[in-house]
Amino acid sequence: AGAGPTEACLFGMEVATTPLSLPTMLVSAATPVGTASLKGEALASAARWVLQTAVPLSSDIGVPVSDFWAALGTMAALAAKKGGERALWQWWPFVGEWWRALLAQGAKQKSAEFIFVGVVSKLADRQKDVYSKYDKNDQRPWWEPLECNEYGEAIAAILRQIESGEIPIKEGSSMIARRVEILVRRARMMPPSPSGRLDWIVWPRRRRPRKEDADQAARGKALPATTWVANEPWDIPKHHVYNPLPWTTFHCRDSVVASEIRTLSQLLAKGHRQVLWMILQVAGNVAGPEISAVLGDAIATLDPRVEGMARC
Repeated sequence: AGAGPTEACLFGMEVATTPLSLPTMLVSAATPVGTASLKGEALASAARWVLQTAVPLSSDIGVPVSDFWAALGTMAALAAKKGGERALWQWWPFVGEWWRALLAQGAKQKSAEFIFVGVVSKLADRQKDVYSKYDKNDQRPWWEPLECNEYGEAIAAILRQIESGEIPIKEGSSMIARRVEILVRRARMMPPSPSGRLDWIVWPRRRRPRKEDADQAARGKALPATTWVANEPWDIPKHHVYNPLPWTTFHCRDSVVASEIRTLSQLLAKGHRQVLWMILQVAGNVAGPEISAVLGDAIATLDPRVEGMARC
């Protein structure tokens, strides 16, 4: 396995009439771990070759980075009930190295959406499986793939593409709004600080919150304001009753999405009115001085003579 596949194996892959899933073949050959023919260094070497072959660094068609997570998700069966992708990341350093190498190529148009929104959503969905419940000394959620310098540079590049118009303003501002929603979800998964405080939360007033509201925030339930808007309880014809907004609502701090808010502010300053609704959507998820300033600028651009009295 250290030398890679044999020539006969490579020839068989070339002449195969049906698409081959290398990660699936690896899992079939290596499970159950300990009784299979692949184990130890042989398994690590085979996993490296499979990952790098299934997701090459360069390709004529531009393999999107989503393929990396699809392949790693299949290979996670090798660490079933042991942490899935997180375990593979910790067992084999080449997994993280290959992810960083893919990001270093730059965010191509095909992969920009996944890098910007999809990978965060995927990791958020997988927390229940990769959460370090098997290590009592480490009970933190796993976000390591998003904490490398290469990922930060890729996000900065995408924001620049949106601001410059390389990514159309309408699609780009919508991507920002979706990213804000998933970053708020990520922030709410973070454990309390050593003092027991939830650093992400913003209460709308200086009064001490009711115990019921604080308990709801600690349990990570849906933001009341967001749920209230989504379920449309204010729509009397729909529900035949008026349900007012909950007495206490809370938001995530806007510092969690500072770069995204600054990009929206730059687009608004350039006169791109397509971002107005996206700013409103972001303001429904976060609170703080930065989003308040942008929201004020957005309101200042409205003119009844332009908007029409019905839309003011």
